[in-house]
Amino acid sequence: MPGAVAASWRILGVDLLLALAVGAVGGAVLTAVARLSRRRLPVPFLAALLTSAFLLATMGAGPSPLGWLLLCAVVLITAPVLGGWLGAAVGARRGRGPRPGRARTACAALAVVLVAAGGAWLAWPGPGAPERVAERGGPVPPDPTARGEHTVVVSTYGSAPTGGSERYGADVDLVTEPVDASEVVHGWEPGSARAGAWGFDATTVPVNATVWAPDGGGPHPLVLVVHGNSPHADNELGFAYLGELLASRGYVVASLDQSFLDTGLLDRAGGLRGADRARAWLVERHLDQWAAWERAGDGPARVEPDDVTLIGHSRGGEAVTVAAATRPEVGTVVALAPSDGAVADGTVLTGVDYLTVAGTHDADVGTFAGADQYTRTEVGPAGTKAAVAVYGANHSQFNSRWGRHDAGLGLAKHVLDTAALLDAEEQRRVTAAFVAGFLDDDVRGSLLGALPDAPWLPETDYRVAVATGDRSGVETFADDARPPEVQGGSAEVLPLPTRTGRADNTVLRVRPDRPGTAVTVPLDADAPEDGERLVVDLADAGEPGTGRTRPVVHLVATADDGRTASCPVTGDSGVPGPLPARTVKHALLQQGTTSEPHLHTHTVPLRCVEDAGTALADVTALGLRIEALSGSGVYLDDLGVVDAAERR
Repeated sequence: MPGAVAASWRILGVDLLLALAVGAVGGAVLTAVARLSRRRLPVPFLAALLTSAFLLATMGAGPSPLGWLLLCAVVLITAPVLGGWLGAAVGARRGRGPRPGRARTACAALAVVLVAAGGAWLAWPGPGAPERVAERGGPVPPDPTARGEHTVVVSTYGSAPTGGSERYGADVDLVTEPVDASEVVHGWEPGSARAGAWGFDATTVPVNATVWAPDGGGPHPLVLVVHGNSPHADNELGFAYLGELLASRGYVVASLDQSFLDTGLLDRAGGLRGADRARAWLVERHLDQWAAWERAGDGPARVEPDDVTLIGHSRGGEAVTVAAATRPEVGTVVALAPSDGAVADGTVLTGVDYLTVAGTHDADVGTFAGADQYTRTEVGPAGTKAAVAVYGANHSQFNSRWGRHDAGLGLAKHVLDTAALLDAEEQRRVTAAFVAGFLDDDVRGSLLGALPDAPWLPETDYRVAVATGDRSGVETFADDARPPEVQGGSAEVLPLPTRTGRADNTVLRVRPDRPGTAVTVPLDADAPEDGERLVVDLADAGEPGTGRTRPVVHLVATADDGRTASCPVTGDSGVPGPLPARTVKHALLQQGTTSEPHLHTHTVPLRCVEDAGTALADVTALGLRIEALSGSGVYLDDLGVVDAAERR
């Protein structure tokens, strides 16, 4: 960061002095022990070893604490062994002692092998993950990743001369007034290390952004993009791929600079508080700025101030949700691998379309936190919400500036299994497809239904939960819901498990009386009518594995004379299986579970019953029959019958 070199050394110097103090105290204790026991001890060496162990143990462990401890052990064992051998060898050449013996030489050779093997293992990208390809077959909509007809103009606005970085300094295209965030952010006063590093404090926070806009015309829909917490430079430019695409398709896209709110080394000296809440607060200040420009008839581009989409990644993904909850002009929120609870607790969205996309191999957030916000979002009658889990995607590759490693610095990050990941360009193409497709009314429905067999959607596996419109007639299995009386098994309402605990969403878990027994779940629905659809979100409750039998679900209709007719809900392929998601190179290094259930929405028109030979008018009861169940069972959510117009 600009101006942070002196502050960094000052902070790191304190850490080094603390480690040296530990070593000095240890050396003093060892000296006393040596004198009392009248034994010779290598006190300087042991003090240095203690200092090194303290430094290593207190560094960031990265994605695997056990992996980091093993790396530390290799360093602390091999360095003294190699150093001892080298010292003896040099001393012998100078006539100061005997040459290293066979035992010492053998130990040194083993240390070299251990270091070489460890280095090779760290350089190795990993074993990878089983290949999984989504089952497709839906209608192919227009390619949402195709560049649009508009020529794109790129510009900047910022609070020069206190812009924080050269990009928003003297050469900025449009100057904005800084804002006072001192009531939101604390620990960023004049004279603090952060103020010295950035050149401003919380009372003069800049309003900076890079803008991609169609050349002329308008007003256009406005899209604000917010990056997450990272030590990288120019974080906002990591979403240029979305800015260029959406601007060519008729949107004005502003990617906001919030790098000065990123927490890290500097905050160990000042204790910054409120930085994450300030991310959402600053989004609102940008909205105010765009509204002021539109009223004055100037600004980087003409926009529709009441047609706003907010897109955020990581903590920025949560920040845009918090901002949208209080801003009526925001109609759509897109959250990419968002956090949940870092900015605010339990944010509820009402009347806002919501899309969240996350990777199964996220080693930073560690779970699909956006699915919790999906649960807490109530869309309007014509609205849509969707939660998309992408197999092989990770946390960092949504931003082109963040690299391929989610977590850890130095050696610690190399325990991650990067071979299991999608290529970075593929992950961003997935992101562009779902973001642009969600904003395009002509693409949204077909993209979020049966996955289209389209070349612009990379070949990996997906889980897509989607809900639209009025959800009356759909059972969401709230905390106090009574589980239905199922036949052939048992049912309970419980929170959906995640890799890091429990989700906000409660679901129905259905298990068979014994493996292989079919279980029937009754549907609480009125007499079915033509044009209605069955909707249900399903997830296999088992663990990932090869050769597992996947549960198969059928809709069963019972006529007034007792006859039954059935039609497939999941098809012969059954409920989509769990996605294996180990993020590190070896299972022993993985913290917690390696996968979590991702709900996937299935729909089937009730007229399929008539195709099976029973008239809808004669149907008196509906239910789901689940076959080929393992002892783990399945999770069900959002189960019911709705009008076809209410759920795509």
